[in-house]
Amino acid sequence: MKKINNIIAISIAALLLSACSNPQDDAVTIASKVCKNIKRGYFAEMDKYALKSVYEDQMDENVPSFGRSLLRTIRKEYNCEIREVKANDDESTFKVYFVKFPKLTIQETENGFKAIKIGSELSNLKFKFE
Repeated sequence: MKKINNIIAISIAALLLSACSNPQDDAVTIASKVCKNIKRGYFAEMDKYALKSVYEDQMDENVPSFGRSLLRTIRKEYNCEIREVKANDDESTFKVYFVKFPKLTIQETENGFKAIKIGSELSNLKFKFE
């Protein structure tokens, strides 16, 4: 009976350890959510994933009416596929690079990882104007 209890305890411990993610996976998950929400123009729960300074200039209500259609065109062109992730030495900060989206800096906070900065470079985006 004792052997069965030990086997069960070891199995549970193995399951719990395998369920733990690593910091890079957490950072990539947050970066992906931020990119996808900005692309969709969905900002309702963004405070969970990013500082307001990361996304506030992407919100329609913060853009003059004449610039909103351009903003929507830009958002449609975003591609949230991640092409590279760079970590600092202690894996508390990550730079996440996308195919067609500005670089995001993801940092560990008291409440988990959050996007703290968005890059301003959009050189990899090409727009079609008709």
